Amino acid sequence: MKIVKILLIVFLAILLPAGAYFGYKTLKKTEPAENGANPPAVTEKQNEESLFSGKITDLLSLGKSLKCTYTMNEQEGTIGTGNIYVSGTKMRGDSTITMENNTSIDSHFISADNVMYTWTSASPQGYKIALDQEAIDNAAAGTPSGITEEAKALQEKLDYKCLPWIPDQSLFELPAGVEFVDMSEITKPTGGDGDTGNMCAICGMMQTEEEKTECLSNFNCE
Repeated sequence: MKIVKILLIVFLAILLPAGAYFGYKTLKKTEPAENGANPPAVTEKQNEESLFSGKITDLLSLGKSLKCTYTMNEQEGTIGTGNIYVSGTKMRGDSTITMENNTSIDSHFISADNVMYTWTSASPQGYKIALDQEAIDNAAAGTPSGITEEAKALQEKLDYKCLPWIPDQSLFELPAGVEFVDMSEITKPTGGDGDTGNMCAICGMMQTEEEKTECLSNFNCE
């Protein structure tokens, strides 16, 4: 399994809300939209299921409280399915990633107040990601800082099935029994030339020894 594929799986829950959040900030900077602007492709009936095709950033531009489902087919037999809940500036995502060997992992994220929390069924440990203004500005300018190429893949168009949703604020509460670690501390550079920060620590999240070995080799970890 290629390292990009591995990181895509591991960071799916992180990158998905990152792209959505950056998109939301960009939309806030460009509102109101010009009358001649082309809206996202949406087919809907009031109080009925809507068929939506677009990026997750487009989903936020609808300005509605929605519950949406989606399916993401990746290469080499990896399939992701999930639900996304949108309420104002808050988001929650629950997804299941099924890999080519039929093993699966459940991933979750909550994004609110410039902070994202993500956790999976593979570990009792979750991650906290704070989004600073510099990163937001860079993303809006098309030069995201700290967001990898995998994030761009998550910005591709997907087909969503959405329903109006009366927000359940309990869904935006952090789960009990999960310890959240600040991701900025894990990825902070330690000062060496060509330092990749503490990315080596992330390799411990891989599910198999083969994946761990490839990850460690990719980051030149001892």
